[in-house]
Amino acid sequence: MTELDGTVVAKDIAQGAVFVYDGKKYPGNVYHSPTGTVVVETWVKSPNARTIGAWIGFSAYDRDHGRSRSRGTPDLGKWNKFGATISVNGEQIPPPVWQQPSLTPGKTLAEVGHVHEIDETPYTNDEWYMREPTPVQLKKGWNHVRMVLPMTRAVDNWHTHRWVGIFMPVDGTTDHPHEVDDLEYSSDPPDEAGEFVVWTADSMRRVSPLTFPDESERRGPPAVEIAMARNERESAQICITCGSARSLTDVRVELSPLVSEASGAETLAGDWKWERVGYVPRMPKSEPHPFGLPKTERWLPDPLLPAAPFCVKPGRTQGVWLTVYAASGAKPGAYAGTAHIVSADGEEATVKVRVTVSTRTLPKTFSTCNAVAMSDTFLRKLYPDRFEAMHRAGQDMMLDHRLSPDNFYRSEPPRIDDLLHARARGMNHFCVMNVPYDVPNGVSEDASAADILEAYRQYYPKFLAKVKPCVEELRRRGLDKMAYFYGFDERGKNFYPAQEFFWKSLARDVPGIPFLTTSRSYEDVAKGVTNILPAAKGADWFCPEVCMWNEKLSKEWQRDGKKMWWYVCCGPHHPYANFASLEAPPMDARILGWMTRFHGVDGFLYWAATYWANKTNVPLDESDVYLDWDSSIDHNKNGDGVLIYPGKEHLLPSIRLANLRDGVEDGELLKMLYARDRAAADAACRRFLNTTTNFKRDVALIRESRADLLKE
Repeated sequence: MTELDGTVVAKDIAQGAVFVYDGKKYPGNVYHSPTGTVVVETWVKSPNARTIGAWIGFSAYDRDHGRSRSRGTPDLGKWNKFGATISVNGEQIPPPVWQQPSLTPGKTLAEVGHVHEIDETPYTNDEWYMREPTPVQLKKGWNHVRMVLPMTRAVDNWHTHRWVGIFMPVDGTTDHPHEVDDLEYSSDPPDEAGEFVVWTADSMRRVSPLTFPDESERRGPPAVEIAMARNERESAQICITCGSARSLTDVRVELSPLVSEASGAETLAGDWKWERVGYVPRMPKSEPHPFGLPKTERWLPDPLLPAAPFCVKPGRTQGVWLTVYAASGAKPGAYAGTAHIVSADGEEATVKVRVTVSTRTLPKTFSTCNAVAMSDTFLRKLYPDRFEAMHRAGQDMMLDHRLSPDNFYRSEPPRIDDLLHARARGMNHFCVMNVPYDVPNGVSEDASAADILEAYRQYYPKFLAKVKPCVEELRRRGLDKMAYFYGFDERGKNFYPAQEFFWKSLARDVPGIPFLTTSRSYEDVAKGVTNILPAAKGADWFCPEVCMWNEKLSKEWQRDGKKMWWYVCCGPHHPYANFASLEAPPMDARILGWMTRFHGVDGFLYWAATYWANKTNVPLDESDVYLDWDSSIDHNKNGDGVLIYPGKEHLLPSIRLANLRDGVEDGELLKMLYARDRAAADAACRRFLNTTTNFKRDVALIRESRADLLKE
């Protein structure tokens, strides 16, 4: 053991073991900890990334007066009464849920000698050998295990000078444990623990702080290859991994110009930038996903923070997000550049970047119909003094991702200046106004269809008085062809007559503006529900949830002149593609773009990009990549409704938003291929997808299919 800044650091315990360190009484234990804290470290090498079991504990080494020596049983969420912690590769391991938390001695030793009232309470899972091993996530290679054991002297007996800890990797169960055979141990930091590695990853791959490079990625050299159309954005990731005994400070990324390989001088018409990948904490109640990160990981990657110096913690990977934009006038061909990583520690690395620009050009006005709601409500709440600036910044962020900035829940018509700005940048659709979700005049949503119809009949003149002048102005500005009405959000069959009434009335009074609904009318027709037609077809555009898509019915309604959209939200669940949850693979957003075009769907809808409803959330501190953000939502699909995060200075895009953009762009390129060669387009899709539940989340296959879209 060695002493560092008054804290004892034990490094001579190579294998997982029970250890006792006594700073006062026991012979052979001669080290004294002035701060009352002991730190124990070891390194464990695993041949592969996996979850193992480990016995972990911070209690007394025997049952006799164990609870008195540790000052009682731990509180919920704590390993012991003194704040002991254990981490693997910098990630803290949470304690078990104690069956008897917070038991404390009722009397002092002076009063009753060595007998405490809680000593007579039978043990349950108090001790490590009485509970199942704790799951511990190991990466391939060396893993740093660190136990911190604080202690206090503000107690009147000699037991306060003893530190006890247990870390034992085991296979099997508590009743039938055995040693984990293929682990290696070291009491000193191995060479790998002191290294740092720069490697690259596809934008569809989720890279968490505990994602580490494989051998081929470790050997390098790191390089990025991007193939893209003109007027398109495409992303990639640079990953910086520090060993468990290494960290980097003040890391910066310097981007060179992207220079034509043909001329050696001409630079890419467009731009490229880097952002820091941010991480939000995984919430306790979070619906798992079969393709999600291991349950032992705490931090989930998603927000993208502006370029700024950053640190890389020991045993962690930090992501850098690259985005290249090729302008419509970019000259086709290959361009080369570098991303140079430097740190204040004197470390540096260079990543070669090669961008190949196709002759294909995405249209200025988006060809994919989409609606992703961006509410002003939360913008006004979090930025009361900067609303206008942040409102426009939000619009531009959506447009940069080829999404029409919209709010189909709006209760007032949109501002004309917003529409003109968005149209100039590619917007293709917007909502004029939403028919109120709540039944007018206080009528219950469970009321009869006749009562609900009458309530909406009485309300209709008020609605018309708001929208008619707006529609007239839209016609004068040439915006009416992009407009639609929205209403009856996920409403059931007692609303269908009211829905039909509103649709027919608007078609009569403000003709030429279609009506979009996510009501259950399409779903009920697909299910064969009787006595709902013709009212159930009372809209121009129908938008069922992806899991309710019926190929035959949709084609039939499209032949009748209807348009068929679809949507995701808190549902559907796996095996459907859905990016709403932070637990889901972000590539699901890109896959949905392909699915939309492949299945002949006319448009895509997502309910919110800025649903910042949790009361504890405030604009985020952009200086740290580990963000204090509550992503929980009542249906446990945490992250749903948030594709843009509020920063103190900026609105922050996300990895899911970038993948959604890439899906929209792929869908537009796929549309072009369908126009040129339908068989080739189908073949490109079928390389990785067949139906809404039969598809492959395979980055390599998707890249092969995308290459087909860019071929000359």
